[in-house]
Amino acid sequence: AEYLFAAACINISAILILLLGFNTSPSMLPVRSMPCPANFLVRKNFARLLAARCGNQADLENSDGAVPMLIVRDIFGELFCAGVFKLHSEWRELCMRKPNATLLDFGEALAETVVALEHLLGSISPDDRRSLSLMLDPLQQLNPSSWTTHFWIHLLRL
Repeated sequence: AEYLFAAACINISAILILLLGFNTSPSMLPVRSMPCPANFLVRKNFARLLAARCGNQADLENSDGAVPMLIVRDIFGELFCAGVFKLHSEWRELCMRKPNATLLDFGEALAETVVALEHLLGSISPDDRRSLSLMLDPLQQLNPSSWTTHFWIHLLRL
């Protein structure tokens, strides 16, 4: 089954912005069960990742000490791409489980992607010196339906 790629990308953008707490005004959530914003640990890990990556690039800072926006865009871009790939794989898995899946079932794939992104962001180590794409690789292997993932997310949301 096919889906609208542009709409999926908009949903991933909205999920990341809402999970990370970048939007301060009330918004419609792409997934009902999604925390908005995510747990403090998730947001703190992302902020520490930005700080660590920007700290490694101190020579790129402006004279006023502002965070280099290029690095922030790269990190958010990598996270966005990983989220889009995860959504695509979740949709393909859903279509294998439900051969008659339609776009009305797309919300299930979105919900699984939110769980996976929240888990990854909560478990990422800002001190990890690997490339960002290697740090985000576990997202593709993460099974959002497993009991261990649900247990971890439940603990994270307490």
